[in-house]
Amino acid sequence: MPRELLEHGGSENPAAETELSMQLRNEQEAWIRKERESECHILRKACETMTQSGFDTSHVAMKFGHEDDVARNILEEARSGHHETIVVGRHGTSRIKRIFGGGVTDQLLRDAKGFAIWVVE
Repeated sequence: MPRELLEHGGSENPAAETELSMQLRNEQEAWIRKERESECHILRKACETMTQSGFDTSHVAMKFGHEDDVARNILEEARSGHHETIVVGRHGTSRIKRIFGGGVTDQLLRDAKGFAIWVVE
């Protein structure tokens, strides 16, 4: 989530603070909806490709989330859902995160013991 949507500057006036908080929450929800729609299209295309290749997509679960610790949340979901394979994209990590090993894919490759990890282009 963009930094400007994480918090507002605040206000000394409680009524203005409430209004700013509601506005921020609405902007966050709109951003999440837009991201989800964008991701959904990409994931649907990936499922179509897998189906055309003969893969049984009844074994595919698509989840959406915009959390602080995405890699940890993916691993928790995989464990609780008794999944065996996690598919992630190679793109979407900034250069700084790659340098310091902070990308989601890098974290999963490091921490996902017991899972098959597919990294796709």
